[in-house]
Amino acid sequence: MKNKIKTFLAIIVGLSAASALADQVYTTGTWGPYEYNPGGEFTLGVLSPGAAGNQAGVNPSILPDLNYYEPGVTANVTGNPGNPNFQTFCVEGSEYIYQNRTYDVTLQQSSLYGGLLGPKALTVGAALLYYDFAKGLFTGAGGVPSYNYLNTAGGRTGDAGKLQDAIWWLMGGQESQTYNSVNTYEHWINGLLGVHAFDANSSLAHPIDVSVLSLWEHGGAYTTAGADQDQLILTGNQGYSPVPDGGTTVALLGLAMSGLGFFSRKLRK
Repeated sequence: MKNKIKTFLAIIVGLSAASALADQVYTTGTWGPYEYNPGGEFTLGVLSPGAAGNQAGVNPSILPDLNYYEPGVTANVTGNPGNPNFQTFCVEGSEYIYQNRTYDVTLQQSSLYGGLLGPKALTVGAALLYYDFAKGLFTGAGGVPSYNYLNTAGGRTGDAGKLQDAIWWLMGGQESQTYNSVNTYEHWINGLLGVHAFDANSSLAHPIDVSVLSLWEHGGAYTTAGADQDQLILTGNQGYSPVPDGGTTVALLGLAMSGLGFFSRKLRK
């Protein structure tokens, strides 16, 4: 995290140098109005992608439509940076996200370095928690956890801290996180998915529409020397999410593992 010493791993990933036309995000003088030190929510501003996209042959024009988010709640929130922007959480420890910085980005289903713990696949549990947060679905109804989106009595930052801890736990124990039954998001996802919360999102027949957004020093090489902290981003509006509807489960999520399927509802588009 930003409060830890940045790791210098000896791993070199064969990625080409950053294009001058790379898709970019940026931070300003704060990490956002709801940031819970040392984690998210982070607010990332979006710069217009280059016409050629990111790198040659790799995720051209990768930044998705921010209309996938809940408008004014998890995208284009009041505060800095200016529109367009979106709210996110990190998926790895021991790396930085800096203020007043422009980043080139790549998109994949795993963290590329993962801090001291190494690369980690995006898990079903982490993807689901972020999806439901970003879509504004943590309403407290039907057994689903609540999230203080309205920031009543300044409480949104506290929920951000709990959700960040849950994502770190589901991403292999980043920041030394272990299961905490008192954490409402961890308790909910554990009861819903059990050990399969740790399966790779990419293993699903219909992966949840969330990806890892890797941050790279603008204009530098896509190697450990230029790698900064990986975040989460919505990359579609399919609506695959095992969130009970009024306590019932009525649609198949379709986990591609050992022939096992979890029931879910298909969210409205």
